[in-house]
Amino acid sequence: MILYGTVPPKSLRPYDRKCRGVGEPAFECRQAQLAFNKLSGKWINGYAGGVPDKWLEILAQVIDEGPKSGYVGLAYPKLTFKPETEQAAVAEEIAKELSELRQYIIDNREEMAQARKENGIEGKY
Repeated sequence: MILYGTVPPKSLRPYDRKCRGVGEPAFECRQAQLAFNKLSGKWINGYAGGVPDKWLEILAQVIDEGPKSGYVGLAYPKLTFKPETEQAAVAEEIAKELSELRQYIIDNREEMAQARKENGIEGKY
């Protein structure tokens, strides 16, 4: 299951061979992403999980529109991305992983709702 606050899926990880250490752009980017996920994860998951129908609707929209969005490098020209020729495969992998998350939510909806109640977060976010 892909949730914020966890290790990012393989398709979103920077090239590991470039993550040599402090000061390297890939290392710094990865650390920033991990820190963001850790700090924001409970809030994002808390809000998203509170209204599962809306969560599923948004996931379906992202799964549908993501692969059609084109080369991300056009929107962020100062950042380095995988080559444009590889973007379609990356987008499809992300869509696949989000589809797995969506199916997990569908399959485990009742258990997730029960866990929210037991953990005292139902209606909190």
